Amino acid sequence: MTPEQLTARKRRLASSARALVTGDLGLVPASRNISQALRVMENEAPAGYEVFEQFHDAIPKDIPLGIARLRPIELLLNFDARLVELEARFRPALLRASMALAETYG
Repeated sequence: MTPEQLTARKRRLASSARALVTGDLGLVPASRNISQALRVMENEAPAGYEVFEQFHDAIPKDIPLGIARLRPIELLLNFDARLVELEARFRPALLRASMALAETYG
């Protein structure tokens, strides 16, 4: 990875972390972006941010994400009740980790 690529990935990481903290992106898409940025950084990724992967691993596979959410509203509300509980459980750790990443990388 070139220094320029690493700098760009750190910027993306910081941007996604800020978006999670400010609420500009929801927990699911922001944490997905952070997880992807950390994976792409490979051995340059900081340690101690497993909470983002843990959050995604905890989301049951039957809960629709992304475009799959375009379903009848009653089905979506049913799924969202479960997702909200999961988000509430992970929110403090996700916010702490995101704030640390935003402070570290920009």
